[in-house]
Order: sequence, then structure tokens, then C-alpha cells
Amino acid sequence: MTIEATGLGSVGINSRFKLKDPALGINILQHHGWRTDWDLVVLNPAGLFVTRHWPLENYVEFAQLWLKQHNPRTQFVMVGLGEMADRARILQKELGHALLNLVDQTTAAEAFAIIQHAALVLSE
Repeated sequence: MTIEATGLGSVGINSRFKLKDPALGINILQHHGWRTDWDLVVLNPAGLFVTRHWPLENYVEFAQLWLKQHNPRTQFVMVGLGEMADRARILQKELGHALLNLVDQTTAAEAFAIIQHAALVLSE
């Protein structure tokens, strides 16, 4: 806003990663059952410290409220390292087919490609 106030013109911010293969995230998501005409929401219970963990029950409740009050045509996805595997299994049990569990199944580039398709990322 300061640059624009000086009269130097409009400043646009583009925070999207430019990927070599833009279809990469879509291909992985579709392979795991994503419906491309549905919203995608990333759930990321990846707090490193116990004091930073949001209870998994809150993620479940959030997902259920999102489906009920915002958009029932939504799928949730988890990406990340193997340390999240136990949390992913718990959320998978609670959310069933509404959750695409891709924990420890993507490279960093693939995870970033997937996140670019998200309507929302919920993280700690």
C-alpha cells in the first residue's frame, strides 16, 4: 500500500509456486479419488510440539461442520511426512472416504502442487 500511495503504481502479489508440471497435483489427487468438481480442503495436524497440537477431535468437528454448513461437495486431504501417519489414520477412521490420506506418499513438490488446488488449508 505504501508503494501505491507514492504514486508508483499498483503492486500485485502472486504467491503461487510455478511448477514444471502444473497437472502434477491433479493427477495424484485423481489417482487417490479426488472429484475435481468438488472443493478440496487440506487438514494439517502437524504441530511439532505437543503444546502446539490442536486436538484431532477439533479437526473432525471442523470437517463435519464444513460439510454440513459450507459445502457438502468437499473432500479433505492430508499430505506430509510419516510422523503424521497415526494422526492421518485416526482422521481417516472418523471421516472415511471424505479424507484422502496422502501422508508419506508425495514429494515436497507434489505436496505443494496438491495444496495449490485447496480452497482452504487448516493447520496448526
